[in-house]
Amino acid sequence: IVGWLVCEGTAINYPIAQGENNSRYLNHLYDGSRGKAGTPFLDFENSTDFTDGNSIVYGHNLLDGSMFSELIGYREQVYYDAHPSMLLLTPDGAFRMEIFAAFTASPNEAGTDASPWRQAWDTEDEFAAWQEQNIGRSAIDTGVTLSPEDQVLTLSTCINRGRDRFLVMGRLVPVR
Repeated sequence: IVGWLVCEGTAINYPIAQGENNSRYLNHLYDGSRGKAGTPFLDFENSTDFTDGNSIVYGHNLLDGSMFSELIGYREQVYYDAHPSMLLLTPDGAFRMEIFAAFTASPNEAGTDASPWRQAWDTEDEFAAWQEQNIGRSAIDTGVTLSPEDQVLTLSTCINRGRDRFLVMGRLVPVR
């Protein structure tokens, strides 16, 4: 377990695991037992302290409303207005995830420079361009501004029977 994610007023209140690959927690619970719902998990290539430019957490979109199914609500401004942030608790401290974008993406975008799942950039200008691109794709208007020093947390879940992904992105701000 590398963290715990909470979105007040929603079903999102889950541990975040990290495995040796991105398959382990698709069908395993945080205690190692098998479970169809799996466990939200941090990409195996991300640092466990969430200090990468973009830390990615994956979770299932289940029909019973559990796991990351409530992320789909961020398609609507009224949902964002009611839930503009989440809380990430880690062994090193707590962070407020200030949501700045929510949109649909194709898995075919992975591995490209424009990919919302990209984790690192060579320059601050590349990072700024990536941030602006994702804000431009957003279904919601948040007014959150980003700086080159910000760490981004991206929550990713399947939609359209697994053909696409719905992403919710936020900057991590330490909670004092």
